[in-house]
Amino acid sequence: MKSRSVRMSVYNSLVNKHQGICERYHKVHDKRGLLNILLSYGYLAVLNVRYYCFFEKSLSNSLKADLKDKISVPEEDSESHTFYPNIEKFEAGLKAGLSRCNTVSFDVFDTLIYRYTDDPKMIFELLSEHFMIPNLGFLRAEQERLARLDKCKETGSYEVTLADIWDRIEKIVGIKAEDGIKYEKELELKYCHANEYMLGVFNKIKDQGYRIIITSDMYLDSDFITQVLNKNGYSGFSNVYISGEINKSKAQGDLYDYIKDQEPGNSVFIHIGDNQVSDVENASSHGFIPVKYENADSAGSKFRPADMSYIIGSAYRGIINHRMYSGIDNYSEEYEYGYIYGGLFVYGYCNYIHNYCKTNDIDKIIFLARDGDILKEIYDRIFPGENTEYALWSRAIGVKLMAGTNRYDYFRRFLTHKANKDYTVYEILESMELGEYASKWFDKPDEIVFTSGMEKDVRKVLTEHFHEITDKYKKEDIAAKRVWEKRLDGCKRAVAVDIGWAGTGAISIKHLVENKWNIPCKIYGMLAGTNTVYNDEPNASEFYLADGILDSYLFSQSKNRDILKRHDPNRNMNVYWEILLSSEQKHFTGYDINENDEIVEKFDDEPIYEYGIKQVKTGIRDFCSDYSKLCRINGMFMDISGRDAAAPMLALLNGNDKYLKRINDKFNLKTEV
Repeated sequence: MKSRSVRMSVYNSLVNKHQGICERYHKVHDKRGLLNILLSYGYLAVLNVRYYCFFEKSLSNSLKADLKDKISVPEEDSESHTFYPNIEKFEAGLKAGLSRCNTVSFDVFDTLIYRYTDDPKMIFELLSEHFMIPNLGFLRAEQERLARLDKCKETGSYEVTLADIWDRIEKIVGIKAEDGIKYEKELELKYCHANEYMLGVFNKIKDQGYRIIITSDMYLDSDFITQVLNKNGYSGFSNVYISGEINKSKAQGDLYDYIKDQEPGNSVFIHIGDNQVSDVENASSHGFIPVKYENADSAGSKFRPADMSYIIGSAYRGIINHRMYSGIDNYSEEYEYGYIYGGLFVYGYCNYIHNYCKTNDIDKIIFLARDGDILKEIYDRIFPGENTEYALWSRAIGVKLMAGTNRYDYFRRFLTHKANKDYTVYEILESMELGEYASKWFDKPDEIVFTSGMEKDVRKVLTEHFHEITDKYKKEDIAAKRVWEKRLDGCKRAVAVDIGWAGTGAISIKHLVENKWNIPCKIYGMLAGTNTVYNDEPNASEFYLADGILDSYLFSQSKNRDILKRHDPNRNMNVYWEILLSSEQKHFTGYDINENDEIVEKFDDEPIYEYGIKQVKTGIRDFCSDYSKLCRINGMFMDISGRDAAAPMLALLNGNDKYLKRINDKFNLKTEV
């Protein structure tokens, strides 16, 4: 008893005293195999030497708190394109192997079958929710580890069954083993899905007449593995070999010898799997031709942010990795920008809008051009049948129609913001739709470059003629009023949705609708994000936000302030978000009324990177389609916080200026006044 007490004292001092050391030690020690256990002892010694002798105090920090908030990006091309040589290598190896064999062995998980998340232990956490036992997920993983250790002591094999694990849990917790087994299997059936690429490979090999077998190191039984495979489109395999049932494993290598004894004597095998040791080295040393299929989650991990909530982060990373690294396709950089950085944001924003509208009795959702284009499309897919409309609007038209009541903003946006940018005075007035007056009010306006030093004088001239300016906009005001009267007919409360940032789009519409046009409808505004601390007027929207006139999804002064403080428009961060919501439609500049009293919509002729915009939108659509499959299984995945939705872009913005410049140069997005 005393010797055990001494051992525990030493163990606690070396392992348990510092959480960070404990977690690092167990990451190695808890892996199966005698070699890993021996390595863990040496690693533990090194960790303690570094901590106590070299004063690396950061080793005491928990790995769970040290979440990665910076990601790598490929140097010159898309992730899938950079990875694709691995797929080509796999296909070449498979072709060579098939020419020499008659029997093909497939690994199951991370090869034929994916779970929706990058962490398979998510299933264990869902057990906790079902049985209402908060630490059941941890206990499930821990009891599997202990069951394997006990099994090794008894038989020399680490292989266990699901029944072995749940028998232990029943004794410790009290949940009946049969209930735990039943529900865990239900979860696996729900959250497992086919690897689309490998399903194609599997069916092609089957059609060519090869004998197919399934080989897996797993605690789930062969009947259930067969059920999972059949449900996801895999059929026609001859046998299923599961380590937990046979007490032999790929990890030890003896499962391959067992298979050779069971299969026809003339069998020549290749084995396809993702684990370098179990599926490649051990397969080769036991007479199988190995063909390695890269693990998608391992391949994509360095490109994925870790600083996300556990549930949404794991789902996001899994879905991204399984599309980018399975071999389904070789995508463009623009497509991936939409899929990886825009998809989760758009899905989460749409769900946030939906919840806001339910809570606030909103009659109609108005998605403002051009940012609202893809937002409306995705919103209508997720929530079909709701009252939504895509509305042509721009900051420019809002500023013009409010010129009579907000002259300051009119001059600021058309003059101050355009000074020192090589515009001539004529071009400035033309953007204000006052080109016909340029020569009347100014001498040689097409030759004078507008500078900040001239602003005071130009403003003075325009002020003297301001009645002519407001008269110029009267027809446009009448047209806009008619459009919005029709749009809001029968509505009492509508929300105008935009990307941001000051909320001027929604606020200008609110003023015009409620105060100028007297349309009986209350207007509210929804933004992705608000002004940041780097803005000259960071508090411009705060009272609207406080009063509930505006709401913000990603960040504001009262919500996710860490993002607010990091969002710097001077580094083009506004632009990178706006690229995600770009539309192929030209910039809307305003309304007119023709001789037939018909309303005419006006657009500028600025060139648009149409290919790139279509690719970004396709990426967003595909992500939302993939993510919706998971949300149909469990609605909790729909509730994506603004912080999680922003995390991929935040991690990208944290030091990947070369990549972002490449994106920006392709789109050359023109920001509005």
